[in-house]
Amino acid sequence: MLQRIEIQIEAVTPTFLHVEPQDEARWRAAPFRGLARWWFRAIGGAAWSLDEVRRREHQTFGKAEQASPVMFRITSATGRSAPFDINPGSQRSARRQALPPGSTATLILQTNPWATNGTEALRQVYVALWVALQLGGIGQRCRRGAGSLRMRSVSFPADWSGLPGVIDAADPSKTTKDVAKEFADALSDGIAAARRELGVTPRQGMGSVAEWPVLHRQSAAVQVSPLEAIPSGGESPSEAARRALMNLRRRGAWHKSGRPEPEFGGINPRLSSPLWLRIAEVRRAENGKHRALVVATLLRHAGAKDAQWSRVGDMLKSLEDSSEVTL
Repeated sequence: MLQRIEIQIEAVTPTFLHVEPQDEARWRAAPFRGLARWWFRAIGGAAWSLDEVRRREHQTFGKAEQASPVMFRITSATGRSAPFDINPGSQRSARRQALPPGSTATLILQTNPWATNGTEALRQVYVALWVALQLGGIGQRCRRGAGSLRMRSVSFPADWSGLPGVIDAADPSKTTKDVAKEFADALSDGIAAARRELGVTPRQGMGSVAEWPVLHRQSAAVQVSPLEAIPSGGESPSEAARRALMNLRRRGAWHKSGRPEPEFGGINPRLSSPLWLRIAEVRRAENGKHRALVVATLLRHAGAKDAQWSRVGDMLKSLEDSSEVTL
C-alpha cells in the first residue's frame, strides 16, 4: 500500500531556485531531495561513522544502482519568477530571478510501489527534511537568509505518530525574547523527535570540530534570535529583514571585506559557509519597523581548516535576546 506525506510550504524570503536556460525561478522537487540528504548526513553523523552514514543514506534515499524507496513531487505551485537582489544592502549586489515571498507549493513524499522498507524510509526522509526546513534554506544564498521556507501544514497517514510538525506562530502579544524562547524550545523538541526516528544517540567525545558538518552539541550550535528591520524604499518586510541581517554580518570586527574568510565561506578555494542564517518569520510592528526571527546554525567541521570559530561566535553573540536550541 502506498503511503504519502503532504507538506505545504511557503517562501518567507526570495527563493533562488533557477531553471536553465531562461534562468527562471521555479519550484522543483530535486533540490528538496538533495537538501534532505545533506541534513540526514548531518543528523546521523552525531552517532554514526562515515561508512554507516553512507549505508543508511543509500537505504533511505537510494543510490546510482537502486532507486530511492521515496518519491518527491511538487504540486499546486504558486509564485511568478521576478528579479531580487542576491546580497541586499551591498553596492555590488546583482539581481537574479527568484520566487517572491509568499510563493507556495505542496511537496508530496510518497513510497515507491516496489519498496520493502517504504514506511521506514518515508518517515526518515520526512524528519531529515523537517530539520532541513527549520535550520536552513534552499537555493542560492540559502545560508544568508534567502530561500527561507516555512511549513504551513503537513498531513501524515492516519495511524502515524511521533513526528514533528508545524511550529505554530507565537502569540504576537508576547515579547520578542519570549517568542524566540518558544521557537527554540519547539526546535529542540523537533530535533529530539527526528533523532528518535533515525535511532541517533549522539556519541560522546566528538570534539569541538567534526570531520564534516554534523549536528552535535560539541561541534554545532543553534540559536533563535529576534532582529529588528527598518524598510527602506519599496522593499518588502522580508527583504528589509534580509538586508538587516546582512548589514549586521558586514559591520562587525569578524568580517573583513576583500578576502575570502573560511569561517564564513570563501571563493578561493571555494568553501560553503558553515554558518546557516534562516529567517523563520517576519512580523510588522506598530512603529513601522519589522521584527524577524532568525535561526542561526553553526556547524564546525574539519573542512574549514583555517577557520577562526571565535569570530563566528562573536557574530552570534551580537544577536541580542537569543535562545539556545538544545542539541
